[in-house]
Amino acid sequence: KSAMVGAIVPQASSPFFMDLLGGVRDALRRDGFRFVIATVDDEAEMKSMIGEFAARRFNAAVLVPPDEGLTIPRQITGDMRLVSLLSECAGDNVTFIAPDEFRTGQDATQLLIAKNHRSILHLTYNRDSHAIRNRRQGYEQTMRDNGLKHRALIAERDDVITTLRDSKA
Repeated sequence: KSAMVGAIVPQASSPFFMDLLGGVRDALRRDGFRFVIATVDDEAEMKSMIGEFAARRFNAAVLVPPDEGLTIPRQITGDMRLVSLLSECAGDNVTFIAPDEFRTGQDATQLLIAKNHRSILHLTYNRDSHAIRNRRQGYEQTMRDNGLKHRALIAERDDVITTLRDSKA
């Protein structure tokens, strides 16, 4: 194995991904690894890049999958370890790591309630992902637990908010 670890993300322009991977890079450097970041547009390109990293005998790869539920077959990875961040992947040698997004939704909502806010709107994306789904559920549960009506603005694209959804309180 080489001392190389790869990262594959859907977009390099995202400050969130770059901050996240900057922390990973710093930790790997302290342990003597080199870190390579590649961007992809879709599942096929991600699988191709994983195969390329494996062929170059990378020690491991960190993935931020473009879609939820990506399956990565062993014949692509060989014995290279994969760590999937934020969106769960299926595969024999894939480890999934994500924050407790349900708790994040609860904590953020509870903080606003503690500051005497009663009309709290949840702004989210129209994507089925682990993080988005669980954050929304944490918000909704906390609103229900406090007898408050929950509302969500759903962005159909990253730059356009088009739908307002109300609960039945």
